[in-house]
Amino acid sequence: MKCPNCGEEVETGNLFCPKCLEEIPWVPEYNTLETIQNQNKYKKEKRMQHVKEQMKRHNLLRRRRKVILLFLCCVFLAVAILGGYTYLQYWNYHSYAYQYHRAEERLARGNYDKALTFIDRAITLEGNHEEAYRLLSEILVAQNDLEGAIKVMESCLEQFPSSEIIYGELLALYEKNGQPDKIKELMDNCKVTKIRNQFAPYITPDPKIDYETGAYSEKFEVTISGECESYYYTLNGKAPSKESTKYTAPLEIGEGVTELNVIGYNRLGIPSDVIYRKYIVVLKRPDAPKIFPEETSFDKDTFITIQVEDGCICYYAFDEAPTTNSTKYTNPINMPEGMHTLYAFQLGANGQESETAYRTYTLTY
Repeated sequence: MKCPNCGEEVETGNLFCPKCLEEIPWVPEYNTLETIQNQNKYKKEKRMQHVKEQMKRHNLLRRRRKVILLFLCCVFLAVAILGGYTYLQYWNYHSYAYQYHRAEERLARGNYDKALTFIDRAITLEGNHEEAYRLLSEILVAQNDLEGAIKVMESCLEQFPSSEIIYGELLALYEKNGQPDKIKELMDNCKVTKIRNQFAPYITPDPKIDYETGAYSEKFEVTISGECESYYYTLNGKAPSKESTKYTAPLEIGEGVTELNVIGYNRLGIPSDVIYRKYIVVLKRPDAPKIFPEETSFDKDTFITIQVEDGCICYYAFDEAPTTNSTKYTNPINMPEGMHTLYAFQLGANGQESETAYRTYTLTY
């Protein structure tokens, strides 16, 4: 039988439609009141059961939605955290400031390899920061790699040629590494007056030599002076060093050609420029002495005089060539009797001898 209300097929014996729950009129309309009441009670119970089932399904769906929503939230949060961490790592890897400060931290902890990794990355990102090169040099010094630190600072100086800080650190590295010649080279090439004044102790003044290059006719003594702690020299034209002769007293420059090279060192062992002088000494010979009288024959006692130049010594002898061991002329000479020849020469203050003068006298009574 079909339900008169909705048309749903109803099995025989069912009092209510399973679909719309309407009562099925199996019996005549004249059922008793008790039957009607029972039918209504059954119908109400069926409806309540259906409602409970509907509520149960609704609650189950609602719980499932909550679980799915919570799962989706967790997934979103995980993705957000992972994405944020990944972005942060990416940003840090491409951040000069982050890499630099991590290098500082690793250096402070003594982890020099990691510090090098971070500072290398920082310089790769931005190689125009002076502080990064200085930190790299500091790390290398901590690893006892002075040569490496020096190369870094020399490279940095090429980028920042007017940096007082770089000059100061590079000078300290040269000094620590025992390279006074490199200090001199660095300061010689510095054209910034302010920097040269600031690091004046690293600049060695040139030695002062009281005789200039030139030709001289007398022997003389050369004095070396100045503000250096010590001086070294050569007299053969070769470059001087600390292995050369140390200057302690004035140098005597004699006849001939002398090539003097002098170098000074300050208290830090930094050399000065080499000062060069060339001296040509040609000693002047005194003239031959003049002998008087000019007459040659006499018949009475006569004195012979010799005219000697100022600063010269005269030596004489009769009838033989005189030497410095001969008689020194001081007063007129009594002419000997007979025929004799007087020979005489002068010895100059410069050690040069004149030609020998002579005159023959004849004394007869």
